[in-house]
Amino acid sequence: HMICLSAILVNVPAKTANVTKGGTISLGCTFSSSSPTTNLVVQWYFVGQKSVLYYQAGTTAIGKMFENRVTVLSNPQTSMNASISISNMQPADTGTYTCEVNNVPDVTGQNEMSILVNVLVKPSYPYCAVHGDVESGHLVTLTCHSEQGNPPPTYTWSRVGQGAGSGVLGLSNVQTGSLVISNITQFQFGQYQCNASNTVGSAACTITLQEGMPQSHDGVIAGAVIGALLACVLVILLVWFITHHMKKQKYQAAKSSAEMQ
Repeated sequence: HMICLSAILVNVPAKTANVTKGGTISLGCTFSSSSPTTNLVVQWYFVGQKSVLYYQAGTTAIGKMFENRVTVLSNPQTSMNASISISNMQPADTGTYTCEVNNVPDVTGQNEMSILVNVLVKPSYPYCAVHGDVESGHLVTLTCHSEQGNPPPTYTWSRVGQGAGSGVLGLSNVQTGSLVISNITQFQFGQYQCNASNTVGSAACTITLQEGMPQSHDGVIAGAVIGALLACVLVILLVWFITHHMKKQKYQAAKSSAEMQ
């Protein structure tokens, strides 16, 4: 006797998809089956088997991480379409989404497909800082960094108010955001702007270089923190010493009182 095995085939329109932070993404997933969809079960998973959506017999359950954000785009049982959309996408939502379709008695075929979703974020406002003594003939480094940005931002330094085409006289690194001026001159004093940009957008910060200005306060802050910690230790030691001294006096007073009795 010949046994005919029922087969299922799941398909996604694209293996990768991009969406900007806060936006809505549609995740396409269609399937074909040689059996009636009476026992159809559709599941969407996120990285690490976190549940996005579970559908069975007309009932839909949404995973906790995606509550109030998931929309089922059509009825999978009648349309053979398990596509969904997810709103308010955040950086933590970047990762692989898997569409799995089971339709008993289907036992062969391709029952799942995955889509890699990348949430793009425009650079956050960068932080500009100066390192080194801003004096003629000295080495000065300008740094620029954005905390957020996907893809990672590139950094471009420019002089402010110098007209188009005026290059920055120094060694700049577009990946790290540093600008090294090895031998600063009066001609190089003035205002500088760092522009952090990626495919989603850009943001900028400015800093002014003038002779005798203080360098970055990182060292001052570190010194203040260390000083505060030392002060705390001294206070703790002082409290311990006073407490210990008082206990000792009480003990001696009690001892002499007992001896007198």
